Amino acid sequence: MKQHILSKTKQELDYSFEALKNFEINTSFLGFFSRFYRDYKHYVTSKETLLYAYSSVLSDITKDIEDFKINSEELKNITESMNFINNKIQICAKYLEKFGNSFSGKDQQKTEIFLYEKRFLQQIIVSFLQDTKKWFTYHKKEIEGEIDKIRVLQQNDNVFIGANEVLELQKTRLQTIIKNI
Repeated sequence: MKQHILSKTKQELDYSFEALKNFEINTSFLGFFSRFYRDYKHYVTSKETLLYAYSSVLSDITKDIEDFKINSEELKNITESMNFINNKIQICAKYLEKFGNSFSGKDQQKTEIFLYEKRFLQQIIVSFLQDTKKWFTYHKKEIEGEIDKIRVLQQNDNVFIGANEVLELQKTRLQTIIKNI
């Protein structure tokens, strides 16, 4: 079985912080050439946040799958966390791109670090997609079942006034979750 990308969190952060430390030493003499250092520093701090948040989300996903039954509050929390991870991935990609654009391709050390980090970010994206699909596949029928229950409730004449709007909102939210994943 292939090892999950998060099993290498410590090594990944050690690599990035070591490279950052080397850049810091080198840029202290270069003053105005330090844009690449600032961009890489932003990337490393975003990467650290991403890895810790992803670890937490993966734990929630795993726990949720093991619980067999989805809870609406957990569903909301997990989808918000997944959106947070998506945003962090985008932020990391933005800073990594800035870092890549901040030096000429002639600097071998920076090029190697850039390519390493780019490969890592690609692996994170693939891994997150697989984990998300696993979670969604596990709960898809359950979520669709909730949508069907809402449709039945909406057709019931005995539903209290205003409930149809609430049910419609809930149905739309669940359909949006399905569409976004």
